[in-house]
Amino acid sequence: MRVRLAAPSDCERLVQLFRQLGYAIGADELRERLLAYEESDSDLALVAEIGGEVVGAIVLHVIAPLHERGKWGRISALVVDENIRRRGIGTELLKVADDFFVGKGCDRVELTSSDRRLEAHRFYLAKGYKIRSKHFVKRYPSARGIPE
Repeated sequence: MRVRLAAPSDCERLVQLFRQLGYAIGADELRERLLAYEESDSDLALVAEIGGEVVGAIVLHVIAPLHERGKWGRISALVVDENIRRRGIGTELLKVADDFFVGKGCDRVELTSSDRRLEAHRFYLAKGYKIRSKHFVKRYPSARGIPE
């Protein structure tokens, strides 16, 4: 398995993977965001590939909250193809994320996971994550393609 930067040529496959989580972003919008990430020092999208096929992805962000010292890492998405989960791909993506965040001077990492993704919760707890707070979401009428 190899982890590398996500490229615009990965967009169709990324759309398929994100759909497995219930997200309906289109390839064109995803491509625009990836191109914007190329200019960012604090946003990073990575893919895992096996034999040249993209089988997973992780999206990372570094934030510097005004109200606390230090920087935080934020994982906004982690997906492994549902047909090949439990083979260490997610674990490897989290290790790469840890290396990135530590290298950026972050003192913690956070992520959210839908209440219905119980297997994911068990995975994160086994990797040392703790349930620490509630995540509140308010949808705007214009929101589309965003799962509940």
